[in-house]
Amino acid sequence: MVTGAISTALGEGISAGEKRSLLEDAAWGADAMADIVDNLLELSRWQSSRLKLERGAVVIGELIQRAVAVSSTRSPGHRVVASVPADMPQIQADRTRIERVLDNLLDNAIKYSPSGGEISITAERNNEKSS
Repeated sequence: MVTGAISTALGEGISAGEKRSLLEDAAWGADAMADIVDNLLELSRWQSSRLKLERGAVVIGELIQRAVAVSSTRSPGHRVVASVPADMPQIQADRTRIERVLDNLLDNAIKYSPSGGEISITAERNNEKSS
């Protein structure tokens, strides 16, 4: 898909609008392939017991807001919103992995939701603790 779109965009008789559309398709395809490669590398690390989690203090509300802001720029055809209470506590987590999960969830929601729709991500505080 990527090489086909680029080859077509480089061809003769293609309007500027068509070229832009083809290059946007190619960029989307390249991003999708990069995500697949990243996921395969993560799976490989996990299977070989080389996956190392870097735990640290994470303000989950900030990560959600950032993921929503990035997703909103990727798909102007969708309204991406977050509902996060102000008193969300810090958690101990691997920031990179949490960001990746949020990004994947929002990316899939955008891909499989009709244009013009709203995508909502909600966080809530659960006062239960586990040891």
